[in-house]
Amino acid sequence: MSSTAWTALVASTTLVLVGCGTDAATPPAGSPAASATASPDTATAEPDADPGHCLHGSWLADNEYFLASIREFGDEVKGVTGEVVLTFGEDGSLTTEYRDWVISAIADGVSVTIRRDGVDTGVYSVDADVLTVEETRIGSTLVMSASGADMTITPAAAAYADAPFDCDAAAAAITTVDGTLQLTR
Repeated sequence: MSSTAWTALVASTTLVLVGCGTDAATPPAGSPAASATASPDTATAEPDADPGHCLHGSWLADNEYFLASIREFGDEVKGVTGEVVLTFGEDGSLTTEYRDWVISAIADGVSVTIRRDGVDTGVYSVDADVLTVEETRIGSTLVMSASGADMTITPAAAAYADAPFDCDAAAAAITTVDGTLQLTR
């Protein structure tokens, strides 16, 4: 693999994997966050004391979201496997656990894998229908492998401010500058 292709793949993949976004995007049309409207019954109902209560607990992130986000930089990425589990604590704590999470790609005819494992922690807050996230400790590792060589990349902490979200007991959608992340229980 040429050094240019390797550098391009590392750069584009790292942008997606390290969560470098800092602001929320307008939710795309048709997303749960964009299409959520108050019904006449709920418009006058007393607001929930904790608008983020539906986020509490553990969620499995949709690998198709990650695949689509990475493919915005090119079609070298062929698949995403493993799990990313986000846990929102009632106390405002956030844990992101990467379980054998692997991105597979082909660049210049060479098979490339990117593996992320481990646990990152941080905090979150909710204000009405927007979420703010800040990772404060990165405990996960990110290793890119190709042609028998490994390259370790230090993941950066994710930080998103005022990201629109929508959730119920079984599904959640969080819209950031990177797209709309779908979560399921």
